[in-house]
Amino acid sequence: MNRRVVITGVGVRAPGGVGRKEFWELLMTVRTATRRISFFDPEPFRSQVAGECDFDPAAEGLTPRQIRRMDRATATPG
Repeated sequence: MNRRVVITGVGVRAPGGVGRKEFWELLMTVRTATRRISFFDPEPFRSQVAGECDFDPAAEGLTPRQIRRMDRATATPG
């Protein structure tokens, strides 16, 4: 079975790097992007380490309304 695939673009927003170049550098230097959880107090939980994405929605140009309506897992307005 043959299937055709078209890649229209590559973008990354991940712990440790925003953008393809930064993320690739993280992978090639074998660095970790995990750290102690900073979004909330992880003290009651067994695991206190995670890979968090640093994202400032206001700096990315989102309006206060868009920010209120978005889930933290959303990276771009939809």
